[in-house]
Amino acid sequence: MSAKILLINGSPRPQNNSSYLLDKAREGVLSVSDVEYKLFEFSGRTFHGCKGTCTAYCMKNGTYSQKDDLQEFMELYLWADGIVWAVPTYHAGPPAQVKAALDRLGNVMSSYFKMKLPRFNKPTGIIVTGSSRYGGQEYVVDFMLQSITTTRNLIVGGESPKANMGVVGYASTWEPGSILEDTVSLEASVEMGRNVALTTKIIKAGIEEIAPELSERYFPDRMFEARRGRDEDIDMAWQKKESL
Repeated sequence: MSAKILLINGSPRPQNNSSYLLDKAREGVLSVSDVEYKLFEFSGRTFHGCKGTCTAYCMKNGTYSQKDDLQEFMELYLWADGIVWAVPTYHAGPPAQVKAALDRLGNVMSSYFKMKLPRFNKPTGIIVTGSSRYGGQEYVVDFMLQSITTTRNLIVGGESPKANMGVVGYASTWEPGSILEDTVSLEASVEMGRNVALTTKIIKAGIEEIAPELSERYFPDRMFEARRGRDEDIDMAWQKKESL
């Protein structure tokens, strides 16, 4: 059983400490057989915030009216079987670019499928960095955990006591490479990458084994193909009707 893993560097800085931990996660991913990976970096890219005024466009097309780098992000997101995020701590949360990407990714899919999202079931691991030991990393971890479950994916934990719900790294300065002093987070990132790769293969094998018992929502590719074949009426009151 093969697996495709997407490594996401959520730092907008061209040189950043998140990249060091994500590279360690890559080592862990590649320690598992029959696994391939791709890397997506937020640095140097543009992500506009969600306007909340183009729901009809999202509902009809399953894509974005604003043209920026989110389309490539979505294509890689859908390609992946599993995901590892490395995200820095900004103002009590992730960078604005990460929040914007997840806002719009979630909103377009919710509109396209009228809240009946596919069960993506992508095992997802979190690595968070901060410039002090108690720099608010827990807020980023909490945000990412909620995002994972909201998008119908699966949380992959770390290996205690080095990591719990996510790897939390401490870079003593903003200088790239200062994270290398935190040997615990380096080791935990390797373990997180390996855990995500192994869990991804387990989930894929399990879904394949019991496929006849599962609804179409467990097969996102089929759902997207079926939805593209329908020219549904655009009704801006669908949320109210769906809840009845």
